[in-house]
Amino acid sequence: MTRSAPKALCVSVLLFVAPLWLRAQYAIGASALIITPTTITGIASTELDYIANLYYDPKVDGFLYRGGALAGNGSQVSAASYVAAVALQSPALLYTTFQMKGEHWVRVYYWVEVESTITYEDYFGFSLIPSPQPPYGGYEQYSPPCYYVQIYEADEWLGRTSVDARTWPPVLWAIQVDGSTRQGQSGEIAIYGVDLGPWLGWDGGVKMDGAGVGYQYIYWSPDYTQVNIRYTIAADAPAGPRNLWFETIFGASNPQQFTVEHGASLALDRPSLDLIVATGSPAPAVAYSWMLSANAGLAPYLQYGSGVTAQTHPNSVQITAPPNPGASPAPGGLSVYKFQYQAASGMTSPEKLARLATFGVSCYIIALESEHWDSQTQSCKSMTINQVQFSGRWQDPPGLPGTNYCAAFIADVRLNGSGQAMDGAKIKYNPNNGTWYVVPEWSTADGGAPVPYQTVARDRTLIPAGTAMSLNGIGPNAGEGFIAHDVGQAIGPYRVDVYTGMGRSSGCRGWSNPIVVGTCSPPTATCPARNLE
Repeated sequence: MTRSAPKALCVSVLLFVAPLWLRAQYAIGASALIITPTTITGIASTELDYIANLYYDPKVDGFLYRGGALAGNGSQVSAASYVAAVALQSPALLYTTFQMKGEHWVRVYYWVEVESTITYEDYFGFSLIPSPQPPYGGYEQYSPPCYYVQIYEADEWLGRTSVDARTWPPVLWAIQVDGSTRQGQSGEIAIYGVDLGPWLGWDGGVKMDGAGVGYQYIYWSPDYTQVNIRYTIAADAPAGPRNLWFETIFGASNPQQFTVEHGASLALDRPSLDLIVATGSPAPAVAYSWMLSANAGLAPYLQYGSGVTAQTHPNSVQITAPPNPGASPAPGGLSVYKFQYQAASGMTSPEKLARLATFGVSCYIIALESEHWDSQTQSCKSMTINQVQFSGRWQDPPGLPGTNYCAAFIADVRLNGSGQAMDGAKIKYNPNNGTWYVVPEWSTADGGAPVPYQTVARDRTLIPAGTAMSLNGIGPNAGEGFIAHDVGQAIGPYRVDVYTGMGRSSGCRGWSNPIVVGTCSPPTATCPARNLE
């Protein structure tokens, strides 16, 4: 299939009401530019309301300008016709302004009787001009004084028309959307720019990539700086951003972005660490759903609370941490869930991902030798750590020559990392070489003194230093206020140690080593944030 060469049309038209003595009721003057990729044709015309050549004829003068300079001109008087027209051409140079001007006239005829002193012959009324031979075999002769009719003409100016056109490619400044851009919806778009036309008569104008969006033109500004369209988005139109641009015969504009949104949407909120509230639109709901897409370790799982079903709107889901399978500390894990909403209209929201983490939480302290001393018997208490019993005294522990501390205390320092002897010495354990040493002050692995129910020992490969953590149900502040500032020799992925203070009586005694839901701020790929959006 072939298509005719693209062209565009610019027109300027004026209506002139002629004086009664001209007998015309009206006259129309017009100037036009017909634009193709290679040629600019300027046309100027004067049109009368009816043919009356015995009284007047239309006349037009046309002038075609290119870049402000005259590129051509012409004139026509049309006898026995009601239209006079002039057509002028120029090459269609890019980045040039063209102008066609029309001067519009009516040529008026009138007669005057003239007295003559010359003998005239009239051959059967065909002529009043003398001829040596009568062409039709008979004539009448007029002797002086006689009269004949002299015909005169005059051009009466009606007005001027002018039309401009530029051969610049279009430029889009902005688009303004008035209406919903969801699937199945409609609205209007105002497109602002420069040189947004002309494109009449060919496959130009507004363009948009992707399928499923139809539109029609509802407004063009005379200066080609604004075009309004009314759009309709099909229910099955692919969702996502797409480009909108403008084409004329001189090229394509820069694109602007128009986004088709899903007909149904889903918002996820997390009012507490262990609760997700899902709200779908438009209501009513057919179903909310979630699907486990990735899972590692003792990760959290989801379940509906009492009285909640897949059709409850909005929908709430409990985040549940698995129980610790044993008494010793156990790591948590990471889950990735996909959430989706289906509306009663049949539309389905895009999937949303939520990463949820749990952490096995143990505790650590600054061990106190006084807790391992029996004041009644004036002897060291015994203690079992990792199925090894420690009792009596430990003479000269590695790194502490000339000392004699309770063996259970020295073992407790090794377990917790720090301790205070009854003589006031502040002791730390070095797991790299298995020695104990005295320090002037206790400090965490990342610097600074440990703070009860704030300092957390964690796996550095999982959680950077200074990360704020929430651990559901842990501590006196409803699980909030923890900072990752320490490390521990037994701490691995999704395991944390909460510092509770000096001695086991600070809260670490009887610790159950739970697995709880936790978050990080700022989040990492392995430790998600509380905010799900």
